[in-house]
Amino acid sequence: MKNIKISIALTFLGLSLLAINQVQGQVNSSEDYKGWTGRFWVGVAGRYVLTDNDTFTDPTFGTIQTSIKGSAFTVGADAEYRFSKLLGLDLALAYMNFNVEFEHSVGTGIQEDKLGTMPLLLAVNFHIINSKKLDLYLGPQLGYIFFLDDVSFDVPTLGVYTIETSSTFTPVGINLGADLAIASDLALNINFRWQNADASDQILVDPTLITIGIAKKF
Repeated sequence: MKNIKISIALTFLGLSLLAINQVQGQVNSSEDYKGWTGRFWVGVAGRYVLTDNDTFTDPTFGTIQTSIKGSAFTVGADAEYRFSKLLGLDLALAYMNFNVEFEHSVGTGIQEDKLGTMPLLLAVNFHIINSKKLDLYLGPQLGYIFFLDDVSFDVPTLGVYTIETSSTFTPVGINLGADLAIASDLALNINFRWQNADASDQILVDPTLITIGIAKKF
């Protein structure tokens, strides 16, 4: 239900901005928008959009729950080919190292481990506002999320609890960004990406990336 509400809200926003763009007229209609744009960015990643975490029962550790905690540093890049003033196809690759917490009803303490994550993302960008100073785009995104590690938690007196992770294809995601021109072929990029993807049925990740970087047209 949360995913549906998010999709409806962003769709409404996109249609509204598209209507505004049409009202602005065709000031830049003679410009050639076709070509490549490369972007390099850094930022933070976490599980910001969804916050539900399931609990499980284990005969040794009791009631257990894992969660992605806090924010992780992320770095990445994307390349977009612009087919027209309105439409572009964007391929992105990022890396982050999430903190995973392990809570349990038997034993003491809360244990942590790291989960290396590498999203490979493909988005269809609809450039709903595109002037010389501002290029705002929004679109659906799919991807393949590489989860690079299994996670293990060493609980004193009880032993080690290990969760195997599995990389996964995910067709549900959102890409929202803006390029703010600072020169004829350079721009400041601000971006929000979200993808519905989990490392296992016990580790819900749904990575969200909030980044800032540099965009260059080629």
